[in-house]
Amino acid sequence: MTLTLIKLKIKMILNNIFGGSKSGLQKGLMIFAFLYFGIAFVVIFAGIFVIISEPYEALGLKWLYYGLSGALAFGLCFIGSIFTAKNHLFDSKDNELLLSMPIPQSKILISRLITIMIFNALSAVTVYIGTVIGTVIGYGFDIITLLLLTVSYMIIILFSTALTAVFSFALAWIGSKIKFKKIATLLVTFTLFFLYMAVMLNMNSVMESIADNGSAIGEVIKTYGAPMYLMGKGIADLDMPAFLGFFLWAAIPFAIVYILLVKTYYRIITTKKSSAKVKYKEGNLNVKSGFAALFHKEVGRVFGTPMLLFNYGTGTLFMIIGAVYLLIKKDSLEDVVSLLSVYGVHSTALLGRAAAFFLGFMSMTVGSLAASSINLEGRTLWILRTVPVDERSILKAKGFAPLVIGIPGVLIASAMTWYALSLDLLTGIIMIAFPMSLVIISSFSSLLINLYHYKFDWVNESYAYKQAAAPMISSFAGMGYMATFLLLYIFIFSHFINLGTYLAVFTGLQLIGAIVLLRVLMTTGVKQFRRLKF
Repeated sequence: MTLTLIKLKIKMILNNIFGGSKSGLQKGLMIFAFLYFGIAFVVIFAGIFVIISEPYEALGLKWLYYGLSGALAFGLCFIGSIFTAKNHLFDSKDNELLLSMPIPQSKILISRLITIMIFNALSAVTVYIGTVIGTVIGYGFDIITLLLLTVSYMIIILFSTALTAVFSFALAWIGSKIKFKKIATLLVTFTLFFLYMAVMLNMNSVMESIADNGSAIGEVIKTYGAPMYLMGKGIADLDMPAFLGFFLWAAIPFAIVYILLVKTYYRIITTKKSSAKVKYKEGNLNVKSGFAALFHKEVGRVFGTPMLLFNYGTGTLFMIIGAVYLLIKKDSLEDVVSLLSVYGVHSTALLGRAAAFFLGFMSMTVGSLAASSINLEGRTLWILRTVPVDERSILKAKGFAPLVIGIPGVLIASAMTWYALSLDLLTGIIMIAFPMSLVIISSFSSLLINLYHYKFDWVNESYAYKQAAAPMISSFAGMGYMATFLLLYIFIFSHFINLGTYLAVFTGLQLIGAIVLLRVLMTTGVKQFRRLKF
């Protein structure tokens, strides 16, 4: 029974990832994307471990080599699964169905935990392969070492699953008590995201610190990371008592967590969640047009779904952060030029054009929000179809909703950039118009994509905007468009016109394209909307 539950859960997850793709080509593109990023991470981690292998051995810190490998794998497993684990353990849509069947809740729980362990293994495999490559290149091939490393990773997966389950339990318990769960979730998500970005943006410094400060890092791990120290010592020195201690560090917490969850699992998943108490007051009834009501609903959905806002609203935040950075560096723009020189920006005169391109790219990510607008209707689409509102108003509301986030962000970031760089009038206008035209064209095209590549059979709402075909197609199309835009200028148009003129021409073409896309939505899009089916 446990094996059957695991198979069903994995099948459901894979179906939500790939099931929205209507063709083998789209599935192939998704698989290619996963493989591409997986190989990229393997190369990064292999490079790190090859670099540190020799100096760490010379310092007598070979154990730290393996300890760092374990710490990196644990971090990826934990960060990658903390929110999805909560969904799989406590918020899965089939929990009530399974609890109503004659299946012991212990079997339901262990099947969920093993599923999380499988996906944790996928998160850790890139570090594992990178470590194996680094070990073979730096220390030579040794079957015992590689065997212990493999067993260590199995133990890390067990340990990370235990801690992930604890944090998921805490989040589920807090979620059942607090009233403003969505706001709290959004704040926690943004905090973790910016911590992750801080590490990624300083990866070179991190790598140099790891290579140059092995002794200091080793002392920290000995003091605060006992499991990783025992793992490293067990592998590097073939110290079996240390390796056994490492195993117990994982096995005992996992057993305690499992017993705790078995005793509280039913109560947590059946607890009625708290919500803000609404006090009704007598007042005038505000009457809105059909379009205004639908537009209000779409905007409310965006701001009422924390992870949706996080996935697509981050672009606006990055626009403003970039503009604030330019304001801070207003009197030392040469530092900004030095930072961007690797991207071909070699003078302050080019900063305005580079900023316009950056704002345009970020604005396209915001426009992609519309790529999940149809998906999110799910099986309630029939309600939208029965309201006495013209289909054109429905599609306009969905197409214009992302602009509420994108356009204010563009205006604020463009105004700050204009002031920070002291741009001339023409460049300043382009600074505003170029990204604004992109967020409009991105929103309309994303909605059109979703009309043809829709997914209504999702189990968890997050699959509708994170793992369906339309958001993926929209994101890749946006990146492809911006890459084409840049390459056309570098290899062709740079020989005839300057970058400012090129941006101005494309801005005009994009505004025309937005008008054409709106017309297509109001005609062909309406016909396709009528053909939508579950």
